[in-house]
Amino acid sequence: MKIEMPSWPLKTWVWISVALGFLRFIWLRDVTLVNDDQLLLHLALKGNASGEWVQWGLRGTRGVDYGPFAIWIYQVLLKVAHDPFWLVSAKIVLCTAGTVVGVTSLLGTFAFLPRWVGVVPMLSPYLWVYARDLWDNSFLIPVTACLAAAHFRFLFAPTFLKFFSVALACTLAVLTHLMAAPIVAGTAAHLLWRHWRWVLKHAVQVTLTLLFLAFLAWPYFAHLRELNVGGAFLGPKIGAFVFAFMGARQFTAAASEYFFGWAWFWQFGAPWNGIVTAGVGLSVLALLASFRGMARAVKAALAKGQRPEKELGIWISAVLFLFVVNATLTQIVSHPHYYNAVWTVFFLCAAWGATGGNWSRKLAPFYLAGLAISLVGAASLVHINGGNRELRYGMTLGEQWKAGAELACYPDKVQFYDERERSFWESVWLMRSWQACSGTPRTDAKVRLRYRDPANPWDAHAVVEPKD
Repeated sequence: MKIEMPSWPLKTWVWISVALGFLRFIWLRDVTLVNDDQLLLHLALKGNASGEWVQWGLRGTRGVDYGPFAIWIYQVLLKVAHDPFWLVSAKIVLCTAGTVVGVTSLLGTFAFLPRWVGVVPMLSPYLWVYARDLWDNSFLIPVTACLAAAHFRFLFAPTFLKFFSVALACTLAVLTHLMAAPIVAGTAAHLLWRHWRWVLKHAVQVTLTLLFLAFLAWPYFAHLRELNVGGAFLGPKIGAFVFAFMGARQFTAAASEYFFGWAWFWQFGAPWNGIVTAGVGLSVLALLASFRGMARAVKAALAKGQRPEKELGIWISAVLFLFVVNATLTQIVSHPHYYNAVWTVFFLCAAWGATGGNWSRKLAPFYLAGLAISLVGAASLVHINGGNRELRYGMTLGEQWKAGAELACYPDKVQFYDERERSFWESVWLMRSWQACSGTPRTDAKVRLRYRDPANPWDAHAVVEPKD
């Protein structure tokens, strides 16, 4: 039987992407709530209580505070309801809409790219996690997708509204996380190089726009002046240099043990172990396509003429170069969220690498099938086990919400013992503060939270009980 990708128009693939986006609402209680998530919500609640907008976010491991944009969003959402599932639903809508709009615009701008790649972000296990979590960094995904889309819309037909869109997206990207610096700098350089005459001609409008955005961002940048931002640069590291080229990992299930646990794809029993493992293996084709796309981008950037391919190649080369330099000097390795600000670069490289030949006609169906199987497998495993015991995913929000409801029946000054592995008790306690006791009030002096089956390393279901 001959298996080839259908040659449907972009509009059809967009509707498929939208439909797949709705699947992100399935098993809403299974989202992750670990690490910085609850700290961001605390900052948003504190800002609302004071009646002021938060001016900067959490401090990173390198001593630099992140931007406040994500917290601003949560400040608005928390005025509606103190309900984590409302926050997650809104986050899914924002991330999915921004991603679909940005990707659709890019594929509409560059007609030589295959249409089917538009569904890839909706099938990615990595982007599935990031669209559903409550972290600040993951907002970079929709913001930078819109940034790239707005940039090329302006580049090929400049207008003031398009310029404002690019400038606003760049500002919001930096106000989300300084990790966006390479894509913002590369985009700004490309725009000024190609349209400096337009900028000079519209100097008054451009100046007013930049002053407005500077006013918006000034409290954060003024705060950064007080910090040792230079301390983030540690010197070159070869591992970080190699890591910087592996961003298409986000369109695979490769190394997804980061979220789902070691050898998670082998936890289903026969015959599903083999099927899911094969799916993970097939998804790695995106990495190979991205390397091919990088080579094509550099070649197009150096070619003569003014074709759209050349402009795309210049932009990819510039942003990728800045990202590689930054990654190498700051020694970033292993964590997939380091790609969130530049994911569109790797997405376009993979799409370009998948253009023509056997890729679009023969390999693409197997790649998409493998990616879809990987996503369904990972989501199912999380759902069955109530999450996992991994530092980067942990017990699901639903399990924490349930535990919080039970803890609400205990006194405020109860001694709380969290007996889970690599856990974040603050998240459960936050869920407790948003609920009232719906059962029988308890008077116990000590209470503990443990796994239902401590001996099963994959079980993350919670049990709340008095502690002797």
